[in-house]
Amino acid sequence: MARWAQERREQVVDFELHSRIGFSQGTDDSPGSMNVWHLDVEPDRDAAVPNVEYRPLVRMVRPTERVFFGQLALVANYADLRADRVTEILVQRDGPAAFLASIAYIAPNRARWTLELLGAVFRLAQFVEFRMKHALACRRPMEYSPQIQPMILTPEHGSLPSGHSTESFAMAIVLVQLLRASTNPVYEQHTYAIQLLRQAARVAVNRQVAGVHFPVDSAAGALLGLTLGQYFCRRLSGEADFYAWSFDGEAYPEDADFDWTGWYDVRQQRQTAPDARSPCAAELGSHKLGAASSILTWLWEKALAEWS
Repeated sequence: MARWAQERREQVVDFELHSRIGFSQGTDDSPGSMNVWHLDVEPDRDAAVPNVEYRPLVRMVRPTERVFFGQLALVANYADLRADRVTEILVQRDGPAAFLASIAYIAPNRARWTLELLGAVFRLAQFVEFRMKHALACRRPMEYSPQIQPMILTPEHGSLPSGHSTESFAMAIVLVQLLRASTNPVYEQHTYAIQLLRQAARVAVNRQVAGVHFPVDSAAGALLGLTLGQYFCRRLSGEADFYAWSFDGEAYPEDADFDWTGWYDVRQQRQTAPDARSPCAAELGSHKLGAASSILTWLWEKALAEWS
């Protein structure tokens, strides 16, 4: 694999990841929902076709129109921060990698494989988030009020889950897990995880400041990103189990802003459900991951060696 051109190696890694992801639309009883599945493939020596079992990974329910209308005031108030954050917002249109690299010492000459790892999780996040955006079909803030007036061109796809939130939290939690797995005592400090997740949250909130996302979009993206990021780490490191999560947009409080600290417990190193007035997130339990992929494990070990 090390001798392959990077773009061809990335295609192989993407196939290993994406080929085990499945999607299904909600039922007649819950049409505004979308399910993401992990496909557990177990080869059968006595049969040409392997045994395949779908295991839940993420379930997401669309917020009601009442929730979106209720969040318009929050989005409008964020406009006060535009002058302060305009440069960040413009740069972050290309993704969060440079901002996460301001915390973890990432540069092409010293963290080549880590950058490839982050590229893989970024593409996985996009692969899932855009399918969910299409299924849930949530409108952007400017489609609810002409007073929002976004400071950048509103993207031409659905609003929930926020793609920037999904990508930022997925990449941040992969970095957190990678640094902790290195056993380097420098990265045992909780401050690295806190700062990486704060940076991810700032990227997400900046999209609210820009006027193109609601807080509920950021919250849904954080749950999706954290879930995908930890699933990604388990697939690459060969760990046996992963955890599935659900997000119920209908239960998200209409006047609730987005606060990342409710979605991840840094000291316990685990994803959490926010202690809000309405239960909008829940863990769906752990599930077997199946056999590890030698290709993905190879990339994980290459990146891990850069931090030991």
